Amino acid sequence: MSLEEYSIPSEAAELLRKGILENPLLASNIPSNGRALAAFVKYVGGEKPSLPVNWRFAESISALKGLEALWLNAMLKSKYDHEPVNIEINTDHATLFVMSALLVDIVNEKGTTLDASSTPIQRLMKIFPTRGEDLGQGTLHRAALTSIYKTKDARFYHVHGSMNANPSLTALSLPLEYNATSMSDAVDLIQERVLEFDSQELDVLMNGKFRQAGTICYTADEFKNTEHGKQNAHAGLYELQHLPNKAQKPVWWNSTPQTGVSRPLAGLKVLDLTRVIAGPSISRGLAEYGASIMRVTGPGVLDIYAIHADLNWGKWNCSIDLKTEQGKEELRLLIREADVILDGYRPGVLEKLGFGRDAVLELVKDRPFGLIYVRENCYGWHGPWQGRSGWQQISDAVCGVSYQYGRATGHDEPVTPIFPNSDYCTGVAGLCGIFDALIKRAESGGSIYVDTALNYYSQWLVNSVGEYPADVWEDVWQRHNRLSFRHYDNMPVMIPAVVKSLFENSGAQLFQPQFFEIRYSAAVDRHFKAVRPILTFPGKEVSLQFNAAKGDLIQGLRQYASEPSYFGRSERVDPPEYLGNGPFSDGKSPTICNIAQADYIHDTIQERQSLFVSSIRASKHPLEEAGGRGQPGINPNCPISNGLINLVLSCGAHTLPTLDLLAEGDIKTLHPKTDAVKDFIEQKDMLMRQLSGTPTTNPGTNTPRLARSQHFALRGNLG
Repeated sequence: MSLEEYSIPSEAAELLRKGILENPLLASNIPSNGRALAAFVKYVGGEKPSLPVNWRFAESISALKGLEALWLNAMLKSKYDHEPVNIEINTDHATLFVMSALLVDIVNEKGTTLDASSTPIQRLMKIFPTRGEDLGQGTLHRAALTSIYKTKDARFYHVHGSMNANPSLTALSLPLEYNATSMSDAVDLIQERVLEFDSQELDVLMNGKFRQAGTICYTADEFKNTEHGKQNAHAGLYELQHLPNKAQKPVWWNSTPQTGVSRPLAGLKVLDLTRVIAGPSISRGLAEYGASIMRVTGPGVLDIYAIHADLNWGKWNCSIDLKTEQGKEELRLLIREADVILDGYRPGVLEKLGFGRDAVLELVKDRPFGLIYVRENCYGWHGPWQGRSGWQQISDAVCGVSYQYGRATGHDEPVTPIFPNSDYCTGVAGLCGIFDALIKRAESGGSIYVDTALNYYSQWLVNSVGEYPADVWEDVWQRHNRLSFRHYDNMPVMIPAVVKSLFENSGAQLFQPQFFEIRYSAAVDRHFKAVRPILTFPGKEVSLQFNAAKGDLIQGLRQYASEPSYFGRSERVDPPEYLGNGPFSDGKSPTICNIAQADYIHDTIQERQSLFVSSIRASKHPLEEAGGRGQPGINPNCPISNGLINLVLSCGAHTLPTLDLLAEGDIKTLHPKTDAVKDFIEQKDMLMRQLSGTPTTNPGTNTPRLARSQHFALRGNLG
């Protein structure tokens, strides 16, 4: 196809048809009427590529978003008996999806950058600082460690420092502290050492002895011929396994007042045990459709904190120490209420803690509804490398994506493609797998396992999506002044250069105002500019936004004050038709959205209790009524008592002393109604009795615990 004929929207539609709907490897990944539903998906956007990457990233994410649209329409019909809705996907807008963490910025209410002297990531790191010492990227030689280096046998190896570079530095006998004078100085130090190893020797050292992420860089054909490549060649974008259980009949999740076509996943309860990008992007996708996401972190669990501003909107946080029996019991209580669990940790980590998928399924086998357990890893779930640690760069390197990018830019060596593309695309694949599993649970009952992997996406990218035709690639590469990098250049080097080139050479096409929205977080008193959800609905049947509740004092920031994280509100201000239109809006003000923004404050119980009490006493505005969002045994007009229950259940019995710190006068400052104060005191006394020795018993188990309607952030109360 010539440059003149090439059209990204047309190619995205063709990829949805041929690369997904007619792809035999993906036959189990599409709705039964997927071909008919494709007629309701329309692609628009600029005709020519904008990213200086040879791989067809724009077509890839646009086609995957098309698959998401198919599953959404399948869900609307299956659950709500609603006819398919028209869905529009702008391919330029979709392109921003794979770099959205790089585009979030702190702005004023008009969207103007506050500090032009720093980069967006620098501004975000001031709001979301790294907890403790940055052992991953804190120095030049630690940052340089995560890159591709040449080995003694003239191959290339991708070393990775993960979030703690100490083990990888130790494996290479490199100093933990090194005062590099420049990035090139740090690269030279590491390259000199890696040249002393054969690639296979280094692979065994990193993955076998030190259990660190790292891989030999393969071409696509080389990877296909490895034993691991052969054992995963059959995989689609995700794999699904149904586990029947006669005790668990076909069922949807419990509805809330918001559950409906507009918010199709409202009421769905999701436990999110993931971090970094791929896993959190799955749960963020669920949150856009209204699902209630409880993100579970814990002491010593590291993350890349600056990207929370992109990936943690619409989620709640709790902190649980899974190395203690109390922490394990708290997670068991949450699991018994969850519809979906996401596991994004290295394979085997949760198994060692007693929460692998088989153990979790045993835990819920006697309840009346099944569980969807989703696993996400790097290498896939078959073959000798399935237990390895991995990242986006590792998947790109092992599957041949990096090698072909390097060659396309004039170097016969692997170069990591820009942007965490495989992370975000895997997130969409996981979201589609959950839609699929929810429908299957409603049709067949039982539980469902869903497996997804970065390599599953990367294999599809190589085999079905492919590269741009030569003249199309040459055109976009020339527009970006033939931008190229070397094998040792990593993300900190490439991203600033590429983003600068995008603004200079593709800015008018990519960075259109309607692709972004302004969100406000009261938690940190900042406005954020972020990429708007990708799917648009001309008929406005579905509203993609993030969950909230009126009176976010307890429902938001204060509700989980025992966890070291903050919640706030997001107000959509552009375009105007979004204002006051959402199901959580009061019809007068912009739609309000929650954000679980970070988890770096307050590590002691005393500090958490103090934060909760002081937050309540500092408030000057009364809570609004919950509007019937309560459950049996809870006064629906008293969000204080709802929030209190969620507070206690989210952080365990150690918060009981906190309840007695709240005087009746403190509650009166929040709610003007005397019956609300009475309800609060009654609820407090009830919780004190239940949690101190007289809990109810869950039907079907011998485990004493709080009543189902009062557990895990009540059904209908997480929104």
